[in-house]
Amino acid sequence: MGMKRPRMGVKKAGIAALCCAALLLASAGGAAAQLVTVKSSGASCGNAADATVLAANKNRTMLGLVNDSDTVMYFAFGEAAVSGKGLRLAASGGAVLYDARVPVGAVHCITAGAAKNVSIHEGSK
Repeated sequence: MGMKRPRMGVKKAGIAALCCAALLLASAGGAAAQLVTVKSSGASCGNAADATVLAANKNRTMLGLVNDSDTVMYFAFGEAAVSGKGLRLAASGGAVLYDARVPVGAVHCITAGAAKNVSIHEGSK
């Protein structure tokens, strides 16, 4: 009898709402809060080879990634992505949102087959 693993990520439709909620919480800090700009984009994840899907950004304050494909994706930050290692996003909407301890290095991705789509949501100062 093993322990259940916690579910990682959120449903694909909910990532935009989570990104907005993170921004609202960040701006609720009053005078100390800083304005955050959010950019959303799509990229093609590597065709069985490492691909850089987002450049490094030392001002990154939020990062959301959504796997829009039918294939598992693996991500690495600041180094080449390797299949079977690093952050794993499940097919068909696997997602993650970083709003604390946000990686600022370049975002790299790899898949096992043909190039696939990943949705990227980045907030920065």
